[in-house]
Amino acid sequence: MRNIIVSMICIVATAGCCAAQGVVKVSHGKQADAEVKTASGIASTAKKATDENFRKADQTMWAKYQDKYEALRREMNAHPEKIDSLKAVAAAIGEESARENVRTAVKFAGTEAGLQRLFALRKLVAKDSLKSILDTLPEEMQASTYGKCVSRYISTQQAGVGEKAPDLDFTDSHYDKHKLSEYVPGRRVLIVLGSPERIGRDEVVYLKKLYEKIKSDTTAIIEVCQCNNQQELNNQQAIYNCKFPLVSDMNGDHSDMQIKYGVEEVPSAVVIDRDGTIIMKEDGMPHEKIEAMMKVSRTEQK
Repeated sequence: MRNIIVSMICIVATAGCCAAQGVVKVSHGKQADAEVKTASGIASTAKKATDENFRKADQTMWAKYQDKYEALRREMNAHPEKIDSLKAVAAAIGEESARENVRTAVKFAGTEAGLQRLFALRKLVAKDSLKSILDTLPEEMQASTYGKCVSRYISTQQAGVGEKAPDLDFTDSHYDKHKLSEYVPGRRVLIVLGSPERIGRDEVVYLKKLYEKIKSDTTAIIEVCQCNNQQELNNQQAIYNCKFPLVSDMNGDHSDMQIKYGVEEVPSAVVIDRDGTIIMKEDGMPHEKIEAMMKVSRTEQK
């Protein structure tokens, strides 16, 4: 049980590191969105905001939650019998940090870094609120990389379980260009968002073992790496030597998969059935569910 609470509060401890990617979640997006709806004067604020001021505000915010985490950890060490109440405290800190993260992103949406954060937190904000924010920004920010990403997200219907899988274009580590539609229909495909470096060695080892168990003409594993250029992708393959394809659309942290499938957490896992229908979409890598979807037998799991 102690390990459970350690894992939970470590989410808060690492929030500052995850903040650059916006990997902070709340249990209900409406809570964070309510904070956005009360924001006003975004356009005027955007004129005064700078990337430097955003970084300072961001550092101050996460330092505060780091202090809260440290206090929680000390309380856990002193009173391990309070695990249930500490779980609630950890969850509350996560909710509070997510709402403040959204508020900060909205306040600095007129900067490149702030708009990048807002895009990362897009799932916590209703699309009509995102559009209102975007519409108040200067034209140059609306036309920026992340302004366009937010706009594309707003105008795109993110695919869910039971729906047809949107096609994706990507390049592999051999410089060959492919489409997801080349793999389906006809195969059951596991798509993982996140380069080997970012998902971690344990998950890479898991995927390699899973690939050996399921490899056939009717199954496939594809890892979509958030690379910015071909060299980054080639380096990932050189280091991790994966037999399944590592691919990327070279759009970094705003890949088509994130926009079309509505996934953000690294790793995230999507399984597409042989008829092209999405049958699983999950944050993280739920091994048992993935194996069930990819039809790995109990004997093979061992």
